[in-house]
Amino acid sequence: MRGGNNIPNRRLTVNQTEVLVRPHEEAPAHQRHRPYRWLPLLIAAITVIALGIGILALHRLETRLVATTGESLALLAADIADKLDHVLFERYGDVQIMAGTFSTKLHDAAALTQDLNRMKERYLLYRWLGVTDASGRIIASTDPVSVGQDRHKTVWFQAVRDGKSIHLMDVSDSSETGGSPAIGFSAPITGPDGTVLGVVTTRVGLLELEDVFGRTVSAFQSLRGNRARIEWQFLMRDGTLAADSLLREEGKTNLKQQGLPSALLSGATEPGYVEELHARRQVPVITGYARTEGYGEFPGFPWGILVRVDRSEILGPIRSMVWQLGLAGSLVLGPLIGLLLWTTRRVQQEWANSAGQLSRLRGLHTVSQALQQETSSLNADFALIQFLQLLVDIATQVTGAKYGAFGLFD
Repeated sequence: MRGGNNIPNRRLTVNQTEVLVRPHEEAPAHQRHRPYRWLPLLIAAITVIALGIGILALHRLETRLVATTGESLALLAADIADKLDHVLFERYGDVQIMAGTFSTKLHDAAALTQDLNRMKERYLLYRWLGVTDASGRIIASTDPVSVGQDRHKTVWFQAVRDGKSIHLMDVSDSSETGGSPAIGFSAPITGPDGTVLGVVTTRVGLLELEDVFGRTVSAFQSLRGNRARIEWQFLMRDGTLAADSLLREEGKTNLKQQGLPSALLSGATEPGYVEELHARRQVPVITGYARTEGYGEFPGFPWGILVRVDRSEILGPIRSMVWQLGLAGSLVLGPLIGLLLWTTRRVQQEWANSAGQLSRLRGLHTVSQALQQETSSLNADFALIQFLQLLVDIATQVTGAKYGAFGLFD
């Protein structure tokens, strides 16, 4: 009986021929061929490529979402500008119609007052309406307090009296509306010979105009199912803030002087959008811009319309969804990748064991071939005991047994 797996070289004398039998020796670990060693690298590469594709796809999705949102905001700004033009075009027509019908009523203050109040009740945009005589004294008004006041020094009265058919007053604090911002329309009341008999003038409140913004934005959000907070701003020609949906900084801030890109672009012919930093909060925003252009004979006011939304509110939901999917994917794919790596390791170990067994079998096969070649010429000088001992040693190496024995029976 003999133990151990380290088998020395054996010499057998067969028919006076000495044969050297060398059991197979395993190569050092650094010289062994390691099959499937590329599998972990392949798994890692696939994982990295998948993550890279996911990040690239997310970036492209975010870029497209920002572009789509920007285009929508540009359309919203253009829609607001168009509605403002139409609303003010109607007021532009109103003052001309009133000027044409009031020429026969200048001596009937009660009738004028009734017509003015009816117009104010029918069109809620009006904050104040009034009529003056040729000298500039108010003879009829929706506000009785203003009746009898002199307006001959005002810009709008002098412009109409001096021959301007219709005078448009841009956003400004008006004494007729108690100092609140308003827009003015004034037209001459003329006699049959073209003589100016008086002036009809109206004031459209800025707060009433803001309802146009609010309704349009609400309709936009309802139609698109967008619940992101939309901020809008209304700029005058020089960039002064005329209306603001959030901070109410009317007249206090000039966005063009601050160099805000959207304010500078708001005078462009075509609507558009731009990514920028919010002037006050310094956070990334997407801003759509457009300008009013008038309608028909109405020249319009040179206003800029800005509508913006925080970039984070647009990308936040999709990023949250990606994080949730990523977490779920890691919980599923993480164990799978771990199992795959473990399986690869097992395959490598099994291959190594199989290679060792094959090497040992090749050694035993060598001995068997030598034995078969010399079987016919065996004689008494054959080292039977030595051969049997070698056979036991090789068998223990092949089977992995710690001990081996060979029995001879008569």
